[in-house]
Amino acid sequence: MPENKKPGNRNFNGPRRNSSTRPGSNSGGSTPRTRTNRTANSTRGPRNQAASSANRPSPQVALPVERPDDEFESQDSLYSTGPEQPEYVTIAQITAPFGLRGAVKATIRTDFPDRFEQLEEVYIAPPGAANIVNWERKQLLSAKLQNDKVVVLRFEGLTKVEQVESLRGYNVAVPYSETVPLPEGEYYIFQIIGLDVYSTEDVYIGKVVNVERMPANDVYSVRGPLSKNDVLIPAVKDIVKNIDLDTGRMTIELLEGLV
Repeated sequence: MPENKKPGNRNFNGPRRNSSTRPGSNSGGSTPRTRTNRTANSTRGPRNQAASSANRPSPQVALPVERPDDEFESQDSLYSTGPEQPEYVTIAQITAPFGLRGAVKATIRTDFPDRFEQLEEVYIAPPGAANIVNWERKQLLSAKLQNDKVVVLRFEGLTKVEQVESLRGYNVAVPYSETVPLPEGEYYIFQIIGLDVYSTEDVYIGKVVNVERMPANDVYSVRGPLSKNDVLIPAVKDIVKNIDLDTGRMTIELLEGLV
């Protein structure tokens, strides 16, 4: 699941710190998140890592880059319960070799770029890899931010440009268990995509299939039986009343004009 970077993400400079702490503890980590303005009733609730909030929602990732692109082949699939928990969450995507000694340049897909400073190992896989067996563990020798969008990575055992040429486009991920905990009212994009959406009157609206990150707030695209086109739900507290990840359900105020 990729992680689109949110404005204001912190950068780090300088040498990578040695740490006995496993990556992903409370140090930064993974995928963009989307915010949904908090309400008294809302529960804390993007395989990319991103977050969303109703106050100032922003998309999550999904795709562990990750925004999972959910496609539905039958009407029955619209009624499946909740998003599936990913095995891995994408925090970067390799774009090209860097230099001649096996380093690679990668686009950051996380709202927590600081986490690269403490990572000791990551998992890599070709784009679209869905099965856990497709992911290969790699020890990190170094991770240096070039700016707030690009990180240069060096993997153990890869010392020549010829060895990393084939890694172009590969996703760089961490296990789901190592994603950074979010404050109440913020969610990763991959947690939002796949939720079943109901009105406050218990009318089924559909399933969240995408999260668009807008300057003012996130917008959830909901696909279901009430409309031929996707229903666009602004992630604001006046509309999004509750998100319950345990049941895979989002409750909204179905205002006039939304459908």
